[in-house]
Amino acid sequence: MKQTTLVVMPSRAESFGLVGVEAIAAGIPVVSEKSGLGMLLKTVLDQSAYRRTVVAVSSDEADNRRRWGYEIARVLGDPDTAFAHAAALRETMAEARTWKMAAAALLTALAGTS
Repeated sequence: MKQTTLVVMPSRAESFGLVGVEAIAAGIPVVSEKSGLGMLLKTVLDQSAYRRTVVAVSSDEADNRRRWGYEIARVLGDPDTAFAHAAALRETMAEARTWKMAAAALLTALAGTS
């Protein structure tokens, strides 16, 4: 993955998107709207960053092909900008969601179930 220009995940839906998290950590442009990761990014990013990072997915296959084709061409046509945006996303997520925060939330949830 470290030598790729783009990670494409055109899933109609998926529970979280660990591959997407790995791509973000590597600074590679990625993501699908219908994933847990896409939903998380919607709560963390401003509208502009969200729209350039997360590609909408609909039930219309022709519309999906058009959207994904456009976004793939946009990234491949200007990879320097795409990587700059991906680096900014990595920094935003590193500040907004840390392993320490995740562990604390897990411990809190576990304490509530005992």
